[in-house]
Amino acid sequence: MATTANPNWHQATSAVDVIAPPPTDSAASDKFEKLVGNFVLTQGPLAGSRLSSCILPWQQRLVRWVPHVSEVAVKIGKGSGKSVLLSAIALGSVMDWVTSGTYKRGLVVILASNVETARIVFNHLLESIFADDFLKGQFSTNTQQRFVKHTESGIVVQIIPGVLKRAVGLRPNLLCIDELHVASESREFGDVVHQLKSGGANNSNFKTITITTAPVHGGQGVYLDWLAKARAIRDGKIKNDKFLPVLYEFPVLQRPDISPDDSSQWFRGMPSLITEEGGVGTMTAAAMEAELQNALDDADVAGLVAYQNLLSQRLGIEADERQGGGLTLLSEYWDDCKTDALPSLASNPAFIACDPSSGLSDPFAVILMYEVNGVLCVLSRQWLTEEGFSRAPNKLRRIYDQAKEARELIVVPTTSEIESGVFSYINEIISRAGGGVTCGGDAAGLSGFKERFESAVWTYEPISQGWQLHAAFERMCGLAFDNQLLHLGQPLLTANVKNLRLDGNRLKKADAGESGQGQAKIDGAMAMLSGLQLQSSNPILSIEGLVG
Repeated sequence: MATTANPNWHQATSAVDVIAPPPTDSAASDKFEKLVGNFVLTQGPLAGSRLSSCILPWQQRLVRWVPHVSEVAVKIGKGSGKSVLLSAIALGSVMDWVTSGTYKRGLVVILASNVETARIVFNHLLESIFADDFLKGQFSTNTQQRFVKHTESGIVVQIIPGVLKRAVGLRPNLLCIDELHVASESREFGDVVHQLKSGGANNSNFKTITITTAPVHGGQGVYLDWLAKARAIRDGKIKNDKFLPVLYEFPVLQRPDISPDDSSQWFRGMPSLITEEGGVGTMTAAAMEAELQNALDDADVAGLVAYQNLLSQRLGIEADERQGGGLTLLSEYWDDCKTDALPSLASNPAFIACDPSSGLSDPFAVILMYEVNGVLCVLSRQWLTEEGFSRAPNKLRRIYDQAKEARELIVVPTTSEIESGVFSYINEIISRAGGGVTCGGDAAGLSGFKERFESAVWTYEPISQGWQLHAAFERMCGLAFDNQLLHLGQPLLTANVKNLRLDGNRLKKADAGESGQGQAKIDGAMAMLSGLQLQSSNPILSIEGLVG
């Protein structure tokens, strides 16, 4: 039996591989593919052609799934032809109902992000009907209300913007949502989605199809819940073969070996990209390369923002997953420093830096740092309470799960168990370090920590967490650039580094905004910079003195 799960999606070598194979030898799939393929294109160089003449493999695979599922979730790069595909599926569904005699006086609702988008989708649909000699006599239209009606069956396609009063009382058989990420910025849009889904639930075989790009800023609410569910089903963590996840996004955490700078990988966010002369699609790779380069060439803040927007809108990289793009040099070169194994600590001097926390919100981070043949080696270990773990938002929980699986993150029941675990871990390092150990870090993050540390372990040197860490940051960037930094690509530390931003000479979280607060975690990165500051400013204590 076909399954919608595709846990090896990150190993895809083409856009079609991102979608699980649909059921084979399906008459329902054959019929629906034919109906959707009859959609007449009315814009661009292929105007006048039917979709079937230029349908892309990934679109064909998606369409063949539609009759077999109750929900389709598509995350895709802007400019991939999502509005045309959504319109084609809506019209194909109407004709499927007409030819099968089901859903008389049925309703298709297309929810657009705003009035302008609603107009664009309506025009796609209307122009395609008028361009088809078979269909144009079968539908009546109302331009002001933006609906088309199949006269004989009474089936209506209604296009509405995300305004609650337009959704009240509607009970769609099929709900098509364009740009769900708008719900991250508009509470009303989220309410409209809920209203329409509640109305549709009154109909048997109710179906939802969502096609959206990634939000420029961090996603929230309905969008994040939708994305988390789609990812869990795709990865096989939740079994639901009535839900089809089609997520075109970079495997930022799963595949550190690939980069958004590599044009051969752009299909992961832009499945309709034209990669060869004479190919079919919506945008050429050359045009996209120029777009990215123009943003990078603009060295001011506007250029940086433009590049960030492209990472999300074109390549599907969420705000918390963005890497490189000039955000910081350390972030840009971090992945190049990854290794599968660190050299032995042996008799090399060790530096241990802490970023203390209760573990109820932020993790307690400990960084072990040592130098081997002029190369700085970094190892992360972080602790969190079960309460902090369970309360983490979905996008952070995903990183926590990976860090826990990689044994980088340790989750314990109580805050006191965090400190006892930290002290035990550090004492273990001291017991096997042959070249001396220096300990320190933030002393203000947890009241009384310095005193408890020195009672249980050894001397703890406070490291200022203000502008003074900028010097350590600059040196760390240089080490990464010069290939003099090694780490294991640990999930949580990597996320910490990618979340680190510069504001003048101060370091802050990626989502700190004007308030200086935010949900992004940088604890491991701050501990790492404290460790480098320790290495730069302290003599090595002999191991005999430590344990004697």
